[in-house]
Amino acid sequence: MDTLLTTNWLDANYSYLLAAASQIHDLLALHIAQVENQSFTATEQFCSLAALKDIMPAPPALEQLCNIFHLSEFERNILLLCVAREIIPNFKSLCVKAQGDKQLTLPTFGLARTLFSTFEWAALTHLAPLQHWQLVFVEAGDSIMESTLKIDQRIFYYLLGEPSLDPKLTGILQPIPLAGNDNTSLAASHQLIAEQLAKI
Repeated sequence: MDTLLTTNWLDANYSYLLAAASQIHDLLALHIAQVENQSFTATEQFCSLAALKDIMPAPPALEQLCNIFHLSEFERNILLLCVAREIIPNFKSLCVKAQGDKQLTLPTFGLARTLFSTFEWAALTHLAPLQHWQLVFVEAGDSIMESTLKIDQRIFYYLLGEPSLDPKLTGILQPIPLAGNDNTSLAASHQLIAEQLAKI
């Protein structure tokens, strides 16, 4: 991608992620309003997710990640529940209010079960993508439903469109320099393809 396209994609990608997280925020706020017998006003959305996706030069990072790891709708929603906790200012207080516990500032499986009609037990296992690929960290609670959920920092940055190296690998990984005419050089046709890919 050239610089302008990259900037446009980054801006649109953030707008997409924020809009998706805002939908989760609204679900949580609606749940609290219903429990408290209060009225509810949804967050104003300037663009629908589909409209944002259509104008982007490349798919949003959220959709790319969901496709790569074959996340179900419920798993996608859990991921967004964790994202909302990171990027929506009052989400922490909503988690506390919805769960009735001042200690529960993070979302839990129980909260996900309450909010999402697509709940599936299989998504909670260590073999399911969220935990298997460490997209989300689960801290054990008194029960499975009280286990708290937190998005992996590198995954969060990926969803924002920002590359992030695992801190454990910093200082260990180094780029391999390519010499001019040794075996590491690419064939001319492959070099052309590599240069075209680098521009995307």
